Amino acid sequence: MLSLFNRPKFLVSIFFFLFCVLTTQVNAEKLTLKNPYIVIDAKSGEILAEQNSNSRWYPASLTKLMTAYVAFRAIKAGDVQTGSPVVISAAARKQPPSKMGYKKGVKLRIDTAIKIIIIKSANDVSHALAEAISGNLKAFVASMNGEAKRLGMNNTQFANSNGLHSPNQYSSARDLALLSAQILKEYSPIRIYV
Repeated sequence: MLSLFNRPKFLVSIFFFLFCVLTTQVNAEKLTLKNPYIVIDAKSGEILAEQNSNSRWYPASLTKLMTAYVAFRAIKAGDVQTGSPVVISAAARKQPPSKMGYKKGVKLRIDTAIKIIIIKSANDVSHALAEAISGNLKAFVASMNGEAKRLGMNNTQFANSNGLHSPNQYSSARDLALLSAQILKEYSPIRIYV
């Protein structure tokens, strides 16, 4: 397997994405005090600043952080390999934008699908990745919720793998910061493989 961190462009994209998530939360304080935010030290877990960090809100495409995390864990456990196929199904094809727009039956590799959901935030590929890892979306969402519970994400519930709006899908700034820190902890530059 090739180390993800041998691919500098992808590495920069991931860290830029995570930085934008944290920066957005910090800038929210300057724009309006109504928005929840949290800034943590990812190594120590120390909370540096926060406001309404346990308030529930719709995570939108930040949901894909958990989708990627479940995929990384499936790879680490040997349930799938980076080269395992992700097939675009009819259900995946029907997902609304943002999407890649692949035709039904197109095959991608799992590592490629992960890159696409992190960089492009493609809803269709996120749905197909969930199906490839767990057989169907319902089973994948159960894995997402199981991981959220295991990590102590007490104000989080997932209903899909891509973050499309659902009244049954919510999270908090604290929970997403916890997930982001866990991704960085478990999949450091030495250990992450995609």
